[in-house]
Amino acid sequence: RFVEAMPESQNARLAEARSLLWAKAYGEAQARLEALLQEDPDNPQLLRSLAQAYQGQGKMSEAVLY
Repeated sequence: RFVEAMPESQNARLAEARSLLWAKAYGEAQARLEALLQEDPDNPQLLRSLAQAYQGQGKMSEAVLY
């Protein structure tokens, strides 16, 4: 809902991606996090969350890159 109310808010989109991680929807979270990283490639919160998304999918070689 936050994203619907504030689609330009990076914080709202990050919260949504983290909710997807919590729900174990790792592929969806990965896609959203990769989009966010294009806007802010050095954000440590995004990098860590993306690593978690990869790890949840068993993609350890990708996870260690972040």
